[in-house]
This record gives sequence, C-alpha cells and structure tokens, in this order.
Amino acid sequence: MANFRVTYPPADPNDVSDLETRIGHPLPDDYRQFLLTANGGLQPDQEEFRIPGEGSGIIQVFFGFYDGYDDIRQAILRWEEAFPHALPIARDLFGNHILLGLADKLFGRVYWCDHDLLPDGSEAEPILIAQSFSEFFSLFDEPNSNTRNA
Repeated sequence: MANFRVTYPPADPNDVSDLETRIGHPLPDDYRQFLLTANGGLQPDQEEFRIPGEGSGIIQVFFGFYDGYDDIRQAILRWEEAFPHALPIARDLFGNHILLGLADKLFGRVYWCDHDLLPDGSEAEPILIAQSFSEFFSLFDEPNSNTRNA
C-alpha cells in the first residue's frame, strides 16, 4: 500500500456503514477496505496519475473520516448535487476531484473531474481513469510509473 506523508487512524466501521446509508449505495469492497485500514491521507509518496486526454494529475489528499475540510462527509456535501451517483474520494493539487462511481454501470469505476467545469452548477463530464479503486490506488505503489503529460 502507498505511504502517506500524513495519515489518519483507521475508520470506524460504524462511520463507513453510516456513509453507505447516507449515499444510498454500498461502497465497492476495495474502497470500503481502504477506509477501514488506511482511512485516507495526505500526499502519497507517488503522487502522480495519468488522466486520458488531459496529461496527469498530482494527488493532494485521499478523503477519509476526520474533522476538517478533507473529511469525506464534507466532500459529499460539496459534490452531491453535481454528481448524485458518485462519491468524491480524493482531490488533486489543483482542486480537481477524483470520484468513485456508485450506481449501475459506473459502480466501482474511478473518474477525474475538473472543478473548473462547474462554475455555475453546469454539468461536468468526468473522465474515466481506472476501472476500480484498486487499479487506481495501485498507481501510487509504483514509483515513476507515470510521467507528466505522457
């Protein structure tokens, strides 16, 4: 698993269950396990990931359960109207969000969404970056696996 420069205690299983109730969908097993063991964190050692057609992004934080701006519950409040069938799970260095699909054919897939595409509540088109959370998170275990604008 990737190392984070700042880590948090594992999530309480009750918080994870409450989150699933709140969003009205079960979490994909791999993401649920991530919350129960790692619970997010700031700046993984390998921060860069590829965004098809956009170049690359740099992860700043994976959301988890902790008080503050990067608490996953706060992130939901900021994004639920724009993407009711996706869960914000991370933010890149430029304020763009990584979303986890929750419903139907989106379930478990990971998307990148440019925050500049939503200036007035207009609909943004997220870009698929991984078929699963495990696939996306594995990028942070592989030093130098991604190169900027590759």
